[in-house]
Amino acid sequence: MTFFVLGVSLIVLGFGAVGMLSPKRLVNFVLWFDNLRGLYVAAAFRILFGMALIYIAPATQWPEFLRILGLFTLAAGFALLLLGLERYHKIVFWWCGQSAGILRIWSFFAFLLGVFLVYAAWGAFGF
Repeated sequence: MTFFVLGVSLIVLGFGAVGMLSPKRLVNFVLWFDNLRGLYVAAAFRILFGMALIYIAPATQWPEFLRILGLFTLAAGFALLLLGLERYHKIVFWWCGQSAGILRIWSFFAFLLGVFLVYAAWGAFGF
């Protein structure tokens, strides 16, 4: 599970970096998931990642924070399933319609989250 969390953390970090450098590429990637399959993939990804965060939390230096983040991530996955395709499409459309500056700000925070999660997951290896 620690490798999974570390891998997903690196992906979050990478998407944050791509979004800061080229918001248009990030928008194109997000639009690729604007369908029923994308909804299920996004929900499953959040549910699995939330469970993994909760699982590895005790082995890290930030157990309470990662446990809470895991619970929120897990809840977000289930909430995404409850939204349905029409609302999911509206959210994706709204997010993709933001200016490049706003997308860079979103991406910056994703990058910071990825850096923190890599740091936290790395600590679970005992380094």
